[in-house]
Amino acid sequence: LETEVKSGGGGPAASDDDELASATALRAAVKNQSAEIAELRAALEAARKAVDKRLAADESREKQDVASLQTDQRAAEQRGRAYADRTASESDARTKQRIDGVEDALGAYKEQSGIALDNERDLIYHWIAGTFALLCCVIASAGAVAHARALARPEVQRKILALLWMPPIYGLCCWLSLVFPEYAPLLAMVRDGYEAYAIWVFVAFLIAVLGTAEAHGDGHGGYAPTSAATKYAVVIAKLATDDDAGEHPLPRAFCPPPCCGKKPPARTFVRQCVLAVMQFVLLKPLLAVTDYALEVTGADAGMSAWTDRARLGVLVLQNISVSVALAALLKVYHATAHRLRNHAPWPKFVCVKGVVFLTFWQGTVIWGLTCA
Repeated sequence: LETEVKSGGGGPAASDDDELASATALRAAVKNQSAEIAELRAALEAARKAVDKRLAADESREKQDVASLQTDQRAAEQRGRAYADRTASESDARTKQRIDGVEDALGAYKEQSGIALDNERDLIYHWIAGTFALLCCVIASAGAVAHARALARPEVQRKILALLWMPPIYGLCCWLSLVFPEYAPLLAMVRDGYEAYAIWVFVAFLIAVLGTAEAHGDGHGGYAPTSAATKYAVVIAKLATDDDAGEHPLPRAFCPPPCCGKKPPARTFVRQCVLAVMQFVLLKPLLAVTDYALEVTGADAGMSAWTDRARLGVLVLQNISVSVALAALLKVYHATAHRLRNHAPWPKFVCVKGVVFLTFWQGTVIWGLTCA
């Protein structure tokens, strides 16, 4: 505008004033526009700062969101791993439980199968043992009935009947011990008691055969009943006669001093043999009861070591008693064999000796194997 004023030439003063006023107004308008521009620039700067602040806040919030997402992701991964581990553990536990169940079922089946096989085997054993026990009872009963129907010599045949009852009693006790094992010790005491009684009956049988006098002198008549003292005296007299004749001398004695090792008189010899057998008859049941009491005590009180040693002592005493009884029976057989030749004494002696000797050592061997 100033350039235009200056280049306007020499116009009148009024136009100059107008132009100056318009220029001044124009300058004021320009200044106002500059102020507005400055205000706009300030507003733009403030807006820029606000935008930068908002961007910074958004960036911070975005970082927080990213961190939160990462935390959530890690937590989700941990939960996933924990779930996978828990699922795997539960699966392993279920698998192990199933395997254990199968193993338990298999073990129970094996146990039941073993029990069934054992029961079948025991049943076979019971049938076999029962068959032989029944056969033994039938044979012994037949012999007992035969003697009972023809009691020609009652004093002798009663002893035979007592001896004939021993195989059935022994067989039935053994069979019942197999069928009812818990009652085996009690049945063994019954068996041992009758076994000892049978040994004494055998000695009484020999004395009855030797000491019974015939009622008629021709040797074909009946036999007169005699008392026990008379039979005992007759046996002593016959043995003394044989010893004095020298054809059948008495065996050496196992008597106490002063006649130890010497040939005793007939009365002493018979008394020694009877006492030797009687000690077995008395000790056998007592030792059987003692052995049973020690077995029960050891099982209940837990003193198996002490009771085993005590039972070994009982076994030694039984061995000594059996040995003494066998020696006495052997001496009686040697002293009376020639007079009992018509009665076949050897098989009877072997049977009774087997009852004493074989059954004792059979039980000893079984007991030793059980302890081993």
